[in-house]
Amino acid sequence: CNAASPRRYARVPFLSTRSPRRAMLPTGGILSVTLGASLLRNASAAAAAAAPLGASLGGVPLQSGTSAAVLTWRAYGQRACSTAAAPFCAARASAALGGGGLALPPQSENLHKWQPQHQHQQRRGMASSHSENTNKFVGEALQQLDYPAKLQRLLIVPQREVSVELVMQLDNGEIEVFNAFRVQHNNSRGPFKGGLRFHPQVDIDDVRSLASLMTWKTAVMDIPFGGAKGGIAVDPKSMSEREVEKLTRKLVVAIKEVIGTYEDIPAPDMNTGAREMAWFFDEYSKYKGFNPGVVTGKPVYLHGSLGREAATGRGTVFATRELLRALHMGKISDMTYVIQGFGNVGAWAAQIYSEMGGKVTAVSDASGGIHNASGLDIPKLRAFVAAGNRLTEFPDAERIDGKELLTMPCDVLVPAAMGGVITESNAHKLQCRVVVEAANGPTTPEADLILRDRGITVLPDIYTNGGGVTVSFFEWVQNLQNFKWEEDEVNRCGCGRRTRSAGVCGGGNEVNRCGCGGRMLLAQHDIVEVGMSGGGGGGHGFHIHI
Repeated sequence: CNAASPRRYARVPFLSTRSPRRAMLPTGGILSVTLGASLLRNASAAAAAAAPLGASLGGVPLQSGTSAAVLTWRAYGQRACSTAAAPFCAARASAALGGGGLALPPQSENLHKWQPQHQHQQRRGMASSHSENTNKFVGEALQQLDYPAKLQRLLIVPQREVSVELVMQLDNGEIEVFNAFRVQHNNSRGPFKGGLRFHPQVDIDDVRSLASLMTWKTAVMDIPFGGAKGGIAVDPKSMSEREVEKLTRKLVVAIKEVIGTYEDIPAPDMNTGAREMAWFFDEYSKYKGFNPGVVTGKPVYLHGSLGREAATGRGTVFATRELLRALHMGKISDMTYVIQGFGNVGAWAAQIYSEMGGKVTAVSDASGGIHNASGLDIPKLRAFVAAGNRLTEFPDAERIDGKELLTMPCDVLVPAAMGGVITESNAHKLQCRVVVEAANGPTTPEADLILRDRGITVLPDIYTNGGGVTVSFFEWVQNLQNFKWEEDEVNRCGCGRRTRSAGVCGGGNEVNRCGCGGRMLLAQHDIVEVGMSGGGGGGHGFHIHI
């Protein structure tokens, strides 16, 4: 991001139907946009934002006078409005993101010429890249809002992109160079927030997509963070523990000036966990002093949070529960589940589905898949894999091709691995009633249209896997307070926030029982009434009144 010129900030009022707030908007030639208001070129133009905005959601009007724009019509669009995600994907994300200005630096012309790298899609054999897919969904949302075309780039182009080369001597004496990236998409609602992944297929296009998703995810969950993502193009499974540690610490040194407790807060992602976050925290503290809040997902004994490891999988189950309630499909225990991916997210989701009486009939990982029509013994399977065995060698199941898993009969399909796995070529073969996106961007736009036509409801990733960043927020708060919460308290907070955001259940009593009730009540009045109505790709829709 070309941000050489110093920014001058002025405090200007932010129009809101809720309690008054103030937003930091840049002045001096920097274009800023307040969602639901007008383009602000400087602080003196703030009065122009006072005009109330009316909008419509698929023909269902939002009451005139709200300052919120419906941002994620999945667009975070039509399919979201056929799920329990409708209230947050429409009202929640818009109201939350309306709380600040989005800024580009004065010399932003080059960013408007930005195009995704096509090396990414060529390498994966995709019709379009991950960032293009994400931008299509966002673009659909903006079109449904009739949002001005000249402002749309402000919601798509990242604020900053950092690419570094990490030079390291391996254990065998050879010198290797690893490409690493950190994309900071938007911080209008708070510090940038997003994970770090170590994977051979990491590239700038992939990271752009994931950073954008984090912006919408934190808004949906009403967490005071922005969106970012990072990663290193490396296969950590081919490296020794010492090499992975050296690489992690080199990354910290390379990006330490653009991260911080109140600037950008990394977290675990694919092939990273508490161990890597501990190294990250330790290395950063060497240069900047004691700062446990600079990263989340740390070990519990090193200023981490209880409940963080299982948070994303647990959130996936909570999201599924609210979807089933909204669609009147029954309970968790009434459903059968097929889960693609048996890493942290998939394994914990399978565990909790099983504990709640659900029947997980098939799972897969990089080695292949397994199936048992009577239901897999998930605790036994997790112990088997944890002992160093291959998932496909589990004795109490039939081995299947991993590619066939997505098309197996089930009630709930949970893609919890890589993005872009449900495509135009296999969407018509799915034999499920709903898709719960535990992975980031697992469904391409073309496949999404097919699923809409088939009446298969898709629960968007920005809600489904929001449990991880929710508990990351709790960890960050605990670090700032120097106070640790009990695990039951963390889980209650996450559940209360999840059900409140869905607008289906989780009233004040649930919120008040959790230790962070004050924070969770911030947006309690965003959604006053949610009622079922006809329409929507999955046969359901929502009237939303703000």
